[in-house]
Amino acid sequence: DLLRVLDNTTHHHHTFTMIIYEDALSGDEVCSDVYKTKELFNGHVLAVESQMVGINEEGDIAQEGDDVTAEVNQIVHAHNLTPFPLKFKEWQSTLKPFLGAVIKKLDEEGKDEEYKNSFKKAVMAFVGDVKAKMKKDKEAFEFFRGPKLADNALVIPMDWGEDESTPTLYYFKDALNIVKC
Repeated sequence: DLLRVLDNTTHHHHTFTMIIYEDALSGDEVCSDVYKTKELFNGHVLAVESQMVGINEEGDIAQEGDDVTAEVNQIVHAHNLTPFPLKFKEWQSTLKPFLGAVIKKLDEEGKDEEYKNSFKKAVMAFVGDVKAKMKKDKEAFEFFRGPKLADNALVIPMDWGEDESTPTLYYFKDALNIVKC
């Protein structure tokens, strides 16, 4: 029973922990767990739903009664992500060095071949999806980078979700470090 009590207290404690996702290659904070998140492609890709929010003159998210000076994407705004205009082929060419660096990270973490192959397959499948959507509509995805604009760092694709009005950002989970606050 003591174990159950301890388990409950630790579990209870976790509900107040916020997780920040950092780009493992640049150290940029690129997201957190406060947004609605789905795991896709065997858990290797996180689809994170953002929303458009009003900001006030100070650049903070507008509260009731504030003058709204602009509409911004909440995740992009909160994590200072920078638009990175790319065509599909340009994005694809950023992936090779980036994926090499992620595989190196997985090696350092002691991940086995099966896991690394699962990651590679997930990336190819996701890239295939992006390609198909961008073939139909060149503007289907926008791309973002962390504030440091580091080479080989995570490039974050964003589309407008299935309803075409929910900005959804896609992260390769294996390229993130999880930092608990």
